[in-house]
Amino acid sequence: MLAGRRLMTRAIAMIDVGIAFSFFSCTLASISSTARILYSMAQHGLIADELGQAHEENRTPHVAVGIAALLTFGVPTGVCLANSDAFEAQGDFGTLSSFGPAS
Repeated sequence: MLAGRRLMTRAIAMIDVGIAFSFFSCTLASISSTARILYSMAQHGLIADELGQAHEENRTPHVAVGIAALLTFGVPTGVCLANSDAFEAQGDFGTLSSFGPAS
């Protein structure tokens, strides 16, 4: 019985680690895709030219990646620090994502 509990505890810990890696991967993919969209928009003159700069050696949109990462982590952190309810904040972000600022 005790061995079964230890095995279950280890399995739960492994699942938790897998979930954490999954969240990290999804966030990293979102930052990368957002940065490339910002880069492309800047290349076409739709937003600030600085976002269209590529790293000289790596040819990556490093400025756009930085801005996308700041937005990705800064906005939710700001909402959390403002003592907003997590459930309501999730709903607000979903509405904003679906309908844009016009909502």
